Amino acid sequence: LRDVRTMGNHYALAMVDVDHFKPINDEYGHDLGDQVLRAIAAQLRRVSGGGRAYRFGGEEFCLLFRGKTREQVVDHLEQLRKNIANYDMATRDNKNRPRYQSSGEKKRGASRRRGNIRVTVSIGVADAQDALHFDGVMKAADSAMYRAKEAGRNQTKIA
Repeated sequence: LRDVRTMGNHYALAMVDVDHFKPINDEYGHDLGDQVLRAIAAQLRRVSGGGRAYRFGGEEFCLLFRGKTREQVVDHLEQLRKNIANYDMATRDNKNRPRYQSSGEKKRGASRRRGNIRVTVSIGVADAQDALHFDGVMKAADSAMYRAKEAGRNQTKIA
C-alpha cells in the first residue's frame, strides 16, 4: 500500500473478508472462487466516500480512505456490505458462453438462473487515531473484522 506513505496521520482503513469463502472453493472449484473474488473487487472499487480498494491476500481486501475518520466512512462501508450481500453473481460457464458479445448481452438481465450465487463480507474499520503506525491501524481494523465474523458475519464493526 504505497499510498500510506503520503497519507500522514489522517486516514481510515477497512479490512474486508469474504464470509465462508473456503466452502465456495471446495464445492464449486477455484475458477468459480476467482470469479467471486473478481466480482467483489468490482464492488469494492465502487465504494462511495473516496475509498481505494486493494487486494490484501486470499479472500481478504482492504479499503483506504484518505483524510477520513472511521466514523466518516462507516455508512459507506455499510452500503458496500449491503450491495455485496444483495448482488447476484452469475457464474460463467465458459464452455457454453455465447461466441458473440451481442448474444451475451441479450441473455444478461434475464430472470434468475440456477448458476447465481450470493456471498457476504465482514468488515472492520479503524483510523489513524487507533495506533501510532500503519501496522497498528491495520491490526485494529483486522481485529474489528474478526469481531464482525464472531458476531455472525455479514456486518461492519468499528475498532
